Amino acid sequence: MKKPGIAKELFILLLAAFCVAFSIATIMGLASYLFGFEFEMEGAAVPNDPPALVLFAVIAIVSCALLKRMLRDIPEAD
Repeated sequence: MKKPGIAKELFILLLAAFCVAFSIATIMGLASYLFGFEFEMEGAAVPNDPPALVLFAVIAIVSCALLKRMLRDIPEAD
């Protein structure tokens, strides 16, 4: 099987970053919404209203599913 090009590898890294970032933001937003936790970070937004949480969860799920599909095409190292 042929090794993927640099553009595909960079796109996979970008997808992985989206997956991790939106998953963490969704978990923090759920904690904020359900339990009233307050997160203070410079320049970061934590969603704590249901429409934003749903949007963040959908973005996380879609990016993780696409990442899984793209990683399936990459051969394992020997």
